[in-house]
Amino acid sequence: MFTYRKEVDSYIKACEHLISAATMRGNAKLTVEECQVVEYCARELSKITETEADSAMDLQIMLWPHDTGTATPATWDTDS
Repeated sequence: MFTYRKEVDSYIKACEHLISAATMRGNAKLTVEECQVVEYCARELSKITETEADSAMDLQIMLWPHDTGTATPATWDTDS
C-alpha cells in the first residue's frame, strides 16, 4: 500500500465518496454546476501532472539525448 501526502490522501477519499454517492441508487445525481466544478478541478490537476511528466521527459532527453527508447535503471547495461 502506498503512503501519500495528506492532501493527496484527502483528495482520493473525497473522490471515492463523491463517486460512491453519485452512483448509489436513490441518491441525487450531480447538478450541472457540480459536474462543471469537478471537471474544472480534474482538468487543472491534469495540467500539473502533464507538466511534471514533461519535465521528467526533458530531463531524460538531456541525460540520454540519443536514446529513442525509455532509459530506466532497469534497462541500464551495468556489465559494460
